[in-house]
Formats: sequence, structure tokens, C-alpha cells
Amino acid sequence: MVLISRGPGGTVLAHRLGRNVVLVLDIGHVRASYKNVFASELRPKEL
Repeated sequence: MVLISRGPGGTVLAHRLGRNVVLVLDIGHVRASYKNVFASELRPKEL
């Protein structure tokens, strides 16, 4: 399992690694998404 948090480049890297049967999680917006769901804050795209 590989965790990636590198912005837009991380998303591309996660996609490329995922094609090669590597379990990849792009965790770039996890903190902001957590706040949105549990604290009713702004969504990451609204920041």
C-alpha cells in the first residue's frame, strides 16, 4: 500500500501506480474532506 499526498502530481502518480496493481491512496484532501463531513466546513474546492 502506498499513500500519496503531492497535489495534482500525486493524483497522476496514484493513477499510474494503480495501473500496475499497486494499492495506492491519494490522501491529498483527507483533512479538508474530514472537516467538511464532520464539522460542516467548506469543501476543498471552495477553499
